[in-house]
Amino acid sequence: MLSTRLIDRTSGSGCLSAGRWVAQRPPGRTGLSLVRKGRSRSEDAAVSWYRWAGRWGVARVSDARGYYRPMQLPAPPPGSTESPIVSMNSPKAKELADAASIFQDLRRVEEVLKRLEKVAGSHDDTVLTEALWSAALVWWCRSFSLGRRQAYRLGEDRLDEVGPGANDFHAFLKNMRDKHISHSVNPFEKVSVGVMLSPEGTEPRKVEGVATLTSRHIGLELSDIRQFLSLAHRLIEIVAADCKRLEGELRVEAQEMPLEDLARGQRLRITAPGPIEAGSART
Repeated sequence: MLSTRLIDRTSGSGCLSAGRWVAQRPPGRTGLSLVRKGRSRSEDAAVSWYRWAGRWGVARVSDARGYYRPMQLPAPPPGSTESPIVSMNSPKAKELADAASIFQDLRRVEEVLKRLEKVAGSHDDTVLTEALWSAALVWWCRSFSLGRRQAYRLGEDRLDEVGPGANDFHAFLKNMRDKHISHSVNPFEKVSVGVMLSPEGTEPRKVEGVATLTSRHIGLELSDIRQFLSLAHRLIEIVAADCKRLEGELRVEAQEMPLEDLARGQRLRITAPGPIEAGSART
């Protein structure tokens, strides 16, 4: 019987295990044994302070703790006076917009990791596990990429503010996104092909078939998910502090402008794009 051993190996820093794998074996007289080795360091999970409300968020407020909270604006009560919100397009406003966008990316990472934390102990739904892990990697790396966000940049040097080991963990996450999720490059996905021979002692010996064995990494161990969650939570706090600072600076800037000019400005609105705009850069 053909046997294959798949071994998880710990990284050189000792703080990250190779995580969870799913292996598939072809039909027939083949076997597969999974061997787990290595150690990992656990950290407490971050606490979520709000949940996203609605499919399209159109505003944000700050709570008493200073965090940004995307939420839907309720319709004004009948007979009430609506406070107009006018658009600001100054460099400071664009910087705040980009920072708020990155904040939302990091919040998505946190929400996805919380879901992943709940299913990490179960080996029943590998599709959901792998989907959540892939989504967390994509949103995490998206937070550090520029794209159309040129006014505010979350540089990897900000990870120094988190603490020792943050840069190494980020490097692992980025490599997994670039060379495993986006492109099939690294050894966290393998496909092996062989031929199946008739049992020894049988005559005549012959080739009975072809076997294809695949294995791929589908996620982290629970302790490493919590470490990822703790890293995301700390970075959320850093970006939230930047947003709060930029909001204060923009408020001062607006207060120094003639109120008549502000009142003539375009009302703030968000228009949902259509399918044809999927390939276009936003303005």
